[in-house]
This record gives sequence, C-alpha cells and structure tokens, in this order.
Amino acid sequence: MASEEPYLSVPQEPETTAQLVELLDAVPSLYDRINAQARLAPDPGSAARSDRVNTADWTYSDTSILAATFLVAAADHLAAWRALVVAKYQPAFSHMSLIRTAMETASSAYWLVEPGVDSSERRIRMFAAQYATLDERRKFEAATGLVPDPPGKAASVRQRELIGIAEATGLTTTNSKGRTVLARPMPGAIELFDLYESVREGAKPSWLYRFLSGYAHGYQWAMVSNASGSGRELGPNIRVAMLSAHDSTAVQVTAYGVRAVRRAVDAYVAYRTAAR
Repeated sequence: MASEEPYLSVPQEPETTAQLVELLDAVPSLYDRINAQARLAPDPGSAARSDRVNTADWTYSDTSILAATFLVAAADHLAAWRALVVAKYQPAFSHMSLIRTAMETASSAYWLVEPGVDSSERRIRMFAAQYATLDERRKFEAATGLVPDPPGKAASVRQRELIGIAEATGLTTTNSKGRTVLARPMPGAIELFDLYESVREGAKPSWLYRFLSGYAHGYQWAMVSNASGSGRELGPNIRVAMLSAHDSTAVQVTAYGVRAVRRAVDAYVAYRTAAR
C-alpha cells in the first residue's frame, strides 16, 4: 500500500514554507513576462532590432530568441520547485539541482542581453552562445550516430556556417594555429556566477555554483553538510546521521535563484523594448 506521505519528503518548519512560498510566488509573473515578449516582435528602435544579423537563417541572427530559450528553462526549473513547495513536498536534496539550473540558464540569458553592453559585443556573445549550444548538439549527434535528414543540417555544418557569417560580420579572430575562430567563447557556468552573483567579502560568487553542484552530483561533502547531530555510532570510527534539507539554506539559495531569474527577465524585456 502506498504511503500517504510523499517518498523522501522531509518535515519543514511552517515559517520556512511561508518564506519559500513568498519568494516563489514571483515565478508565475516572471513566466508571463517571458511568454508575453516571446509572442511579439521586438519594438522598432529596440536593441534587439538593431542587433539582428542580416542573414536568411534566423538560427544565426537573433539574440532575442536564444535568450528566450535560456529564460524558459530557468523559469521552468523554478516553477518545478514552486510546485513542490505549494504541494508541501520538501525533498532532501533535489531542489538544489533545480535552483542551480535556474541560475545557470538565467545567467546565460543575462550575459546575452546585459544592459550597458554595446551592439557589437552583444553580437559577439550571440555567436558565442549559439556556437556553444551547437557544440553540445554535435557531441549528441556523434554519440547517437544521428544527424538530421536534408534539408536539416548537422551541428558541425551549422558551426562552420556560423563561423562564416561571424567572419563576414567582422566578429572573428585567428587563433595560435591560424584557424578562424569566434572573437570570444561563451563563459562557463562558474565564470557566469563570478560575473553576476554577489556574496560576502572575501568569497568568490562561484562558491554558490559549486555548493549547488555538490548536491546535483551527489558529492559526499555536500550531501553530509546538513547531517543532523553527531550521529549514532555503528562501530569504530563509524557513525550514521540523518541527512535532510536545511530550512535556512533552502530559503537563502531560493532567494538567489529568484533574484537571478528576475534580473535576467528585466534585462530581456528592456532589450526588446524601445527606450521611451
């Protein structure tokens, strides 16, 4: 007979639940703002319009679409965490992975549409992000042995085309081997966290990514960080302790996650909206 309580759900203080609900109540409106923008063309006179690259294939031309893809992933992961909280289901660890993905994808979107960056730099970033996503697709195709049927194109073909368009736009350079490459690669997740997250003095913002990743990968040092008490002794130098979610940690990292997604959505809307 199935248990009436969700498997692996752990007790949570009502005050913590209330704090999480308050933080995550922002998620539906963030989702609505993303979807409202994605249904419309960018405003005439907006940065999104001016950044478009003149090419027949939209895959290589539109920062706005690429940023929206990252943002939908970010909002969807926060929405999943919100659904668990509303259902009064508190997982021990998996919410950390949801928050990490939300922050990573939101930071990628923000990097693409970052306020104060000029159009040339934003185009460089668009090409870099598109190349990075195509590279992951290339690896997928190599692993599966599957490539699109014509008129579809393999990721490696699209990467070569993208380099050609970027070169024609003046956004490439030559590497030490004499090969034409993009002017800049896309930063990794750790670099993005260091760029955009703020933490206490003396710490690197990337600590947060590493902390959340510890749970995502099941690393022992992270999993046991919230062990309850000193544990029960099983034998010489062996103790067992209860591993569970930590209420204040859940609230803190959720606040980081919502802030990252809101920052990215604000920048995305501003990017697609003409100055008034």
